[in-house]
Amino acid sequence: MADKKFLICVIALVLSFAFICFCACGGGGVSDSINGFNEQDSTEDVNSEESASDGDVSNPDKDAENENCSMKISIIVENKTFDAVLYDVKAAEEFYSMLPLTMDMSAMPHEKYFYLNRNLTSEPRKVENIEEGDMMLWGNNCFVLFYESFSSSYSYTKLGKLENTQGFADALGQAGVTVTVRRA
Repeated sequence: MADKKFLICVIALVLSFAFICFCACGGGGVSDSINGFNEQDSTEDVNSEESASDGDVSNPDKDAENENCSMKISIIVENKTFDAVLYDVKAAEEFYSMLPLTMDMSAMPHEKYFYLNRNLTSEPRKVENIEEGDMMLWGNNCFVLFYESFSSSYSYTKLGKLENTQGFADALGQAGVTVTVRRA
């Protein structure tokens, strides 16, 4: 009897985790495969750190540290260029080393996302408030550009931020879009 209860708990936990993964970054369902969207190449879904820090609320000292920006990049959408900076964190350095990068980004409310072809070092934290122009990593390989400000209970690794968001939401539009990110 105890084995059945344990099995039910494990199944419920796995299903809950799958639901969170599906909702947070587009799901990667059949329609995504038909449109040429490739899910992560790795069998590893998320960093083990993510599950350990899911309950953590952003640490103001850590956020202040992230504001030390050293890597300037350009984000090009439909021949419009937006200047951005990457924070001084390992995942941002790894992302910067991948540039230039052209991505066919998928759409969700508030965001565009793209699964990178490699995992980055993630340090997810609950962000609570997301601002237009934020660039974050969901899991360890889902690059996310936010084009609207909103509240969120999800955990992300902050990568950087656009310096000026004027016209950014309009450039990204409501559907999938091709975005090029390069070193400035």
